[in-house]
Amino acid sequence: MANSRTVWLFALDDLLLTIGMVNAAILALSSRTLSRKWAALSGLNALLALVGFCLAVARVIPHAWATFSSAAEWTNMLLDGLGVPLWALWLGRQLRVLSAEAGAYQASHDAMASVESARRSQSSIGNEYGAEAASPAACGGVAATAAGGDRLPAEFITADMNFSGPNFSDSGSGRGTEMSRRELEEQGVV
Repeated sequence: MANSRTVWLFALDDLLLTIGMVNAAILALSSRTLSRKWAALSGLNALLALVGFCLAVARVIPHAWATFSSAAEWTNMLLDGLGVPLWALWLGRQLRVLSAEAGAYQASHDAMASVESARRSQSSIGNEYGAEAASPAACGGVAATAAGGDRLPAEFITADMNFSGPNFSDSGSGRGTEMSRRELEEQGVV
């Protein structure tokens, strides 16, 4: 009984693989984005999976278990050992080329490079101005970070508030206030 369940489970696996490969081939042919040769490989894999399904189901024929079992094993080895890995590697190569052509790969590469550049500049700012120069506490509570979270040197710190106080100079423009370099020097920040 347990052997029968295993046979049907693997037969269903081949049937679902057939359905998936047929859909991949149809979509590749209709979109014309992926290679027609890759679509043909998808069709070949679908055919092998269908043959594997039929051979697995044929195992239930009396006195033919060994024959169909051996044929199903060879079909599955060919499909799982060569067909599907080749199909997946080829798909990955095509997707990478498509991504590079669309600029998505380069954009993600550029984004990662800018993050690394920001990290390097953050550490150089800390070394150049000292860690206390970039701390909000040393700047009268003003956050000393840029939009991306990068630490800024003290001369670039700006408050987006419009009030007067001991740590701010109010220009009266209504656009916000900015700490002057002289005020930062008086507080010992710079």
